[in-house]
Amino acid sequence: MPGTAPEAASLEPARAARRRRDRPGCAGVAGLVLAALGACAAPPPASTATPANRPATEAAAARSIRALLAENLPTGSTRRARLARFDRVFLVDGAPEVAGRDARGPLDRSEHVVVDEGGDRIRLRVEDEVARVLVWVEREQLRPAVGRDLDAGGHDRTIASGAAIHLRAGALVARLGGHGPAGVQVRIDDLWLVAHASVPADALGETWRAAPADDEPAARPRAPGAVSGGATVRDRPSPLGQVLGTVERRLAVTSHAPAVTPGWHLVTLETQYVTLTGYVLDRDWMPGGSLVVSSSIEVVRGPGVTLDAGTHLHAGVEGPVVGVLLVPQTDGELVRPGWARWIWPSPWGPIELWGRCARCRLALRPPPPRPRGRGRSSSDRGGWARRGRGRDARGTRGAGSRRRPGARGARCGPGSR
Repeated sequence: MPGTAPEAASLEPARAARRRRDRPGCAGVAGLVLAALGACAAPPPASTATPANRPATEAAAARSIRALLAENLPTGSTRRARLARFDRVFLVDGAPEVAGRDARGPLDRSEHVVVDEGGDRIRLRVEDEVARVLVWVEREQLRPAVGRDLDAGGHDRTIASGAAIHLRAGALVARLGGHGPAGVQVRIDDLWLVAHASVPADALGETWRAAPADDEPAARPRAPGAVSGGATVRDRPSPLGQVLGTVERRLAVTSHAPAVTPGWHLVTLETQYVTLTGYVLDRDWMPGGSLVVSSSIEVVRGPGVTLDAGTHLHAGVEGPVVGVLLVPQTDGELVRPGWARWIWPSPWGPIELWGRCARCRLALRPPPPRPRGRGRSSSDRGGWARRGRGRDARGTRGAGSRRRPGARGARCGPGSR
């Protein structure tokens, strides 16, 4: 028939659709809606299973933190820094701050180990007499220092021949704003000695690499003399000589030679970060002797849960380890079974830390001695006196008190009823 072929062609799409619908697979006979929406072609959902190596990674991180808190630092932990302000401090990077005084603290000479750096924050190992804690601070809180060993220039002009200022990495500096022959004018305060010099701008920074400590420092020869406190060191034996530094307190010299000019002495003074060679007046020269400084710090302890030395301190209950106790503490507070809260008196203010205490011990103060007297207080259990009106602290009836007939009372003495 003539119309058969076109009709068959028009019915072919419907037949193909029926074949796809009846074929087993994504679009079954039931005509699932998900199949109509293309669920079969959708990608498989992302796996939410925990990676198999996550426990191993966390264990390695915990071991790394404990190594940073150990007495002996890991190899390569040579970066150091000092704090100038105590604005904000963080126990965990990205977490809210835990303390902050928003104030400039006193001149901080403590050197803190740099354990990590990230952007505008830096992680320090802060240690005091009782604890060692890892904290994050902002870089702007750090105090500038000399970043490498160098020979500094004079503050105003070139240093005269025979005199010198040598600075070691870590020398604490304060920028003065001006420029000298070697670069930026700075003031170096090294406790016993204050030097005035100029250094290249690229030699200053917030951190520095500490020199390796000698296992057995070489014995130093006996000091030939000392310079008195308040002395001025100049680069020439003249009152018009450039001031290289001032001596804050009596300081022993490492070398000495009488100057050609009468009334002057050429000396070399050496502190931890500064070696200064210059001239001092005869009145400031003291043959023999040196200054010995010692200090003793008493740790105040109170009643509470005892945390032993070596207890790791956490940023919260079940939180990451951020510190360790160096000496036993008896002022912990039991907050839940197995965990005690301890307040660290940090430079930023009190910071709450938590320590595990599987066998917590209460370290309570002994009870105060009872006051002496013929009787005991009415509050003492098992005492002579009983509670009641009209009785004084010794358990006797006070003036004007009346006793009801037949009322029971405490026996206060022989013959009483």
